[in-house]
Amino acid sequence: MSFSGWTAAHTGLPSLSVTGPCTVKCGDRTVAVVGDETVLVSDPLASPGVNRYSDGETTIEVTRTVGIPWHTIFTDSSGRGVDGLLYVNNSDPVDYSPQVSQFNRRVARWPIESPPATGKGVLVLTNPSQEDAVWRVCKARERVVIAPAKATPGVPMRSVIITGVSRSRISASGTLQFEVAWSEFEAAEDAAPVVTWGEYAAASDGVFTGESYLQICQRIAGMPA
Repeated sequence: MSFSGWTAAHTGLPSLSVTGPCTVKCGDRTVAVVGDETVLVSDPLASPGVNRYSDGETTIEVTRTVGIPWHTIFTDSSGRGVDGLLYVNNSDPVDYSPQVSQFNRRVARWPIESPPATGKGVLVLTNPSQEDAVWRVCKARERVVIAPAKATPGVPMRSVIITGVSRSRISASGTLQFEVAWSEFEAAEDAAPVVTWGEYAAASDGVFTGESYLQICQRIAGMPA
């Protein structure tokens, strides 16, 4: 087995080269389950700053780029999203309903698994030309990652399903506010592509280069040789 990591140049995400079989963990999170192969993956749920990864034998540290404190990480499941969104301090409300059925004073029934917590975040977009990009993440039929761009005590990286969005125009210059309601969602593993097809096409002027995926990651994502 071999295990190494770096910070992707184009996304700022911790990225890993893993030869299995093994399970890559970051704390209690499963980042990737790897068979008898070598895979290259990024971690969209990594916290801003240093993250520790283990393949069961080796532990490495890889950094996620730290953003401006009042900005937001707001991405799809691949870790791609909208830069420059402001994260309004709305006291980070979180609601939890145990969904318990109580039949009388002595008999109650709880669900086998705890229901997900729900909450709401408030995002402000000062560049109205990016509105479509925000809506693309809001309407993604997949889990979304939302968190402060700099690690903030008590406000974790959240993997969520968006359950509602309310958008309003709050200035004459076109500044937009999005109130995003969410519900917790856990995936079996958190791995994402280091380089997407769209990123490859953009970095190659739409021309097929014939490179291997390893070479593409070295050229676009700054993967060490």
